[in-house]
Amino acid sequence: MLRDKRPVTSFQDNMIQIREVLFMKKIVYKITGAILGSFIALSLMIISRPAFADAAETSFTGTISDQTNPAILYLDTNGGTVQIKLDTTTDTSGAKFLVPGKTITASCFMGGDSYWHAKTITGKSSVGAIDPDAKQSTVVGVVAKNTSESMLFLKLTEGTMELKLDSTTDVSDLKSIIIGKTVKCVVARGSDAYMHAISISDTTESANLTQTAKTDTASTATTQTTGALPTELNPQNATQAQNALAAFVQSQQGGTQQGGTQQASAQTQEAPAQAAAPQTTDVTGTVDKQTTSSVLFLNTSGGVMQIKIDSGATDSCHALITGQTVTASYYRGDDEYNHARSLTNNSSKKSQTAELNPSELTVSGKVTSKTNEGTLFLDTSGGTMQIKLDSDTDFSGCQVLTQGKTVEVTCKCGSDEYFHAVAIN
Repeated sequence: MLRDKRPVTSFQDNMIQIREVLFMKKIVYKITGAILGSFIALSLMIISRPAFADAAETSFTGTISDQTNPAILYLDTNGGTVQIKLDTTTDTSGAKFLVPGKTITASCFMGGDSYWHAKTITGKSSVGAIDPDAKQSTVVGVVAKNTSESMLFLKLTEGTMELKLDSTTDVSDLKSIIIGKTVKCVVARGSDAYMHAISISDTTESANLTQTAKTDTASTATTQTTGALPTELNPQNATQAQNALAAFVQSQQGGTQQGGTQQASAQTQEAPAQAAAPQTTDVTGTVDKQTTSSVLFLNTSGGVMQIKIDSGATDSCHALITGQTVTASYYRGDDEYNHARSLTNNSSKKSQTAELNPSELTVSGKVTSKTNEGTLFLDTSGGTMQIKLDSDTDFSGCQVLTQGKTVEVTCKCGSDEYFHAVAIN
């Protein structure tokens, strides 16, 4: 029988061949991994590269949403709301007022952060012009809601100042107007009795820091003297506004005086001018719901006027209820606010006096919307009481009746079978 004489492969030869195959595979894997790693690194470099102004641009036209803030513009377009970042390089010279409801066009490019970035913003502006008088002052505050291209609402420690914006308002030093942003305004009162913005400019952190040392004193003084509406304004800004107003008032009262004798003489000469009553102007409107015991918000044909109520102004008008027609005789104070010297309620008059029984009744409750100059409708725990108000009613403990205000009334029954208010606190 013949034997097969082919060479027999040993076990060692098989192992050598297997090792060679595995070695080749490792080399292939390493080469493939190196190529793949290089590709991934290159891709990441391309994705994370910074945005350049020469990137492809896209324009969006729409109305500004009330979500807009100093960092991001929210633009309501036909395709939905677009979020557009506002950079320091964004050109807003064509539309500085980025306020809700305004229609604008934003030319944007896609940044490396996957956000649209505004390169330029343009829009139309249409405001009227009224020449203000020469007396000017500077205030710093926070742009508040309802601001538009015709009216700037500025939050101060004394309350919200309404400033009319004219075609002559200087905004050359202003980057943009956005709700919540702090700005500096030079203001003056116009012939229409409204405050007008002469110029609006951006503020800087360094300007705020220079006021730090005086913040506590000025803030305390403001709180004690104004009886004002609370705001969220930084007290440093309030200090700056107050100091500017004080310097302005001082300059209007006679400039710099030298020497003790000259100062006394100048003060004596100025006394008659300071004692003279300021000129008043009459305006008629309806009481706005924002009215408080110290500030009358009056809806007029030209907008809502904010008038501070001086002591004695309510001698003939104690009921300032929303919707009632009131005539205010007002003057401009040194704080640049309107002040009411007298108020007249045109919607109602005081009730006739009556002979009162000796027994008294004291009740407390809230003033309702039906209240007028002649009758107090008081919402008490036992129901609504109808109490007449006449010329004998003592209002020394409560100068103004506003809707929703809680009061305590001492009353007596009159010969007309109605309760009459003897005193209100």
